Amino acid sequence: MTQATAHFEEWVSVSHPAPQSTVRLACLPYAGGSASFFFPVAKALQPSVEVLALQYPGRQNRFHEPRIDNIPEFADQIFAALRHLDDKPLALFGHSMGAVLAYEVALRMQDAGMPAPVRVFASGRRAPSRYRDERIHTAPDPEFLAEMRALLPR
Repeated sequence: MTQATAHFEEWVSVSHPAPQSTVRLACLPYAGGSASFFFPVAKALQPSVEVLALQYPGRQNRFHEPRIDNIPEFADQIFAALRHLDDKPLALFGHSMGAVLAYEVALRMQDAGMPAPVRVFASGRRAPSRYRDERIHTAPDPEFLAEMRALLPR
């Protein structure tokens, strides 16, 4: 087994193999999520799409491993797991933190001169080009409550 294969098998769960598929969809879960979250997606999309569900350290069968606490290192590890998949197009789907990771992995693919993902689907997170001051959670209570009141329907 090559080092690349071992790294792939460590990071990627394929619950419903679809060797005849024309595209692969790498699914990156939210911060507290795991690969099993995408089991129904894999079942629904096979055999036309092969779903690769990422399994993060510290989750399910990788529970004994230390968690990764920074996005660049996380994206580097995921990129290393996926970079050798060049036999068919790859799409990325990420939910919440997984959306950030999918974006970062796509950038790493571009920087490495690889074909870009055919699609990057981001769920539960705004685009990196969109900014909103999100420090309200650190505001004093009166300010926080005023913001909440302003957001509630009248």
